[in-house]
Amino acid sequence: MGQVALGLRSLFIRLAVFFVMAALLAWALGGTLWPRTEEHLYESLNWEGRDWSWRQSIGGSVPGHIAWQMVSIDGEKKAVPIDDRIWRSGAGPIIAEGTLYFAGLGSDARWSLLAIDPAALTANTLLVVPDRLAAERQLARLAAGLELQDLATIERDRAVVLDPPAHVVDKAEGSEVP
Repeated sequence: MGQVALGLRSLFIRLAVFFVMAALLAWALGGTLWPRTEEHLYESLNWEGRDWSWRQSIGGSVPGHIAWQMVSIDGEKKAVPIDDRIWRSGAGPIIAEGTLYFAGLGSDARWSLLAIDPAALTANTLLVVPDRLAAERQLARLAAGLELQDLATIERDRAVVLDPPAHVVDKAEGSEVP
């Protein structure tokens, strides 16, 4: 029995030394033994006395997981999420006519266009659009001082952009149109 106890003690000592050395090597290389979430704040936009930015989180307990959140950066440089929604991608933010707008791709694979209420630090959904093209076009319209389009107009314009009529393609290539 003494041989087994000595063998187990030796094994535990070797495992402890191995993990300590692995942790020190990981620390020296700038990492860790356990996965952690890496975060990146995108370029911020100042509005209503606060900075607003997208925060992208990658990794953590689920390898390869990417999550986006719109955050407000306070005076102490702490990023405060405006709500608990997690987005798969994001567009904006932009300021138009005194309002901050952004768009996010939800878990349902649909893009939502949102406006921020600065008093409550919340985002209100204005419009749900079919794809990023429509979201970016609506943000560009707002930045240019134009109104948001309704969903029917967005769908009609989307069809023309993705599958233009033949006479439009011919003019663009410089050929004669009969």
